[in-house]
Amino acid sequence: MPWRSRAVLLEFPYRMGWFENELTSPQPDEVLVKTVFGSISTGSEIAQFKGEDPIAAGRPLPRKLGYENVAEVVLCGSQVQELQPGQYVVGTYGHRDYASVPANRLIPIPQPTLAALLLILGGDTARGIAKLELTPRAPILVMGAGAVGLLTLFNLTARGYRMVDVVEPEPTRLALARRFGARQGLAPDQVSTSAAAYTGGFECSANSAAFLQLQNQMAQGGQICVLSDARSTPLPLSPAFHGKELRICGSSNGLDYHTYARWFFAHAERYPLEDIFDAKIRFAELPETLMAMAENQIRPRKVLISYDR
Repeated sequence: MPWRSRAVLLEFPYRMGWFENELTSPQPDEVLVKTVFGSISTGSEIAQFKGEDPIAAGRPLPRKLGYENVAEVVLCGSQVQELQPGQYVVGTYGHRDYASVPANRLIPIPQPTLAALLLILGGDTARGIAKLELTPRAPILVMGAGAVGLLTLFNLTARGYRMVDVVEPEPTRLALARRFGARQGLAPDQVSTSAAAYTGGFECSANSAAFLQLQNQMAQGGQICVLSDARSTPLPLSPAFHGKELRICGSSNGLDYHTYARWFFAHAERYPLEDIFDAKIRFAELPETLMAMAENQIRPRKVLISYDR
């Protein structure tokens, strides 16, 4: 029995197109899945959509965008033993309603929750935290309370870090940061220049002025991890980088997502993870939503894509 798969692919900058193909029974090591939810990655996808992503510049078109899927298993290949039809998984296969995916690239999940959509991005921020040598009582500053900043805060406070402050200009995002366990939620002009005593910092804003402010707030020998996907935004070094002998590293893809998933779901219920999503669209509305985001007509924290038929 064939399944008709419909996908949204990037054809040219500022132009998405609809593509259809028929899927038959999956290969022995593959799983046929039906997408339940998806999401838009505000950093990487918008940069690619606008043609401003230097990492993707040489990749052929049309190409997929997106890496956050929650799906239901429809059919398993003959060699697949760890999954079964009716089970739910997290995948990274882009914006499409049906897909055949290698079983080892799917992560089993207990339920098809909105929080499960954040598993991949959560794992990516957890990897950044693991790169810094921080004790639970270390004073930490997170710049930005968008999806990346809030997931960084989740990973920190769920691990017992209690001295975590967040800087964010939007009051609604600051209020949510406090619900995630931030010790202080501060607007940029509320940050005291005399309180430059943070030993750990996380750049989650994709904003050059915020990155400079973060460096200025660090203690001597402080450590910073850049987690924001600032593909089209330069992040300059402050004189404090040299004067304070700061250590700055970057982080992108996560560690072992299967291992991280067990930790993630053990802690997710204690946090308002689903509130990170502040916009919801249907799959059919995806192209115009990407356009509206690229032209700054809307500035959502995180967009939920529903695949309801």
